[in-house]
Amino acid sequence: MKRSSQLDQYKRFVGEDVLAQIYRAAESLAGLHVLHVNTTAQGGGVAELLHSLIPLMDELGIPHTWKVIPLDEASNLFAAHLVDLLQGIEHGSIPQEDQRVFLDTLRRTPATGQLEENQADIYFIHDFQLAPLATFFPWIRPALWMCHVDTAHPDPGGKEYIDQFLDAYNVCVFNTPLSIFQDLPPEKAHVITPTIDPFSEKNRYLTPAKGLKLLKDCGIDTTRPLITQVSRFGNWKNPWQVIDVYRLVKQELPSVQVALVGAMEAADDIKAMEILT
Repeated sequence: MKRSSQLDQYKRFVGEDVLAQIYRAAESLAGLHVLHVNTTAQGGGVAELLHSLIPLMDELGIPHTWKVIPLDEASNLFAAHLVDLLQGIEHGSIPQEDQRVFLDTLRRTPATGQLEENQADIYFIHDFQLAPLATFFPWIRPALWMCHVDTAHPDPGGKEYIDQFLDAYNVCVFNTPLSIFQDLPPEKAHVITPTIDPFSEKNRYLTPAKGLKLLKDCGIDTTRPLITQVSRFGNWKNPWQVIDVYRLVKQELPSVQVALVGAMEAADDIKAMEILT
């Protein structure tokens, strides 16, 4: 199989043996058309993952298509409540009327209706919001549901909502073994641990001089100590704990500064401004 310049650049991180395994797998999958579906093209881990993955897969001869189904504000609020249930921060059942409105809206979203124009050999449905898609459309087969959130201790109400859609999926993929729904058949549950792309923009090497200049441009005093959190602005990133740590450190080190750093670019990040302010 022809070598991929994009894949080969990872050799210094994983070694030739791992690359050889990937090349063998890619050769057996050559020509397979994969469709990824999620809710946002920018911001968040899924978009970051796909921006790195798709060009690499295309170069290996496994064409990947990526379609985005944007949600309106009401649907994003529903999704924000659902993820808090799935991650155990909120409790209670989801009213049937709320479910009906969300599902009707999702089904009628123009981008949802256009999915059939992009039929593929296998479908990757990303995130909890879009779990109903494989139930809506029987032609979405075979399908994998990519969970992407911490479901180690889900509230029963959130899990009950998701459970009704999982029969339509051949495989459900979780981030860690602890996040697997315990009542899923073992052959249906898989774990793929997320990793960073060392070649993405945010992970590239920055010289100390350029880093100091960027900090100064942001109004940070580079002569003083700095506590920083870089993340989305969300409940599960716990920015309040960063502030608590800052206050404790400041008692011993009065010159310390704190910076909460993030980009509010993900359309589904509906609570970011509320949490930040």
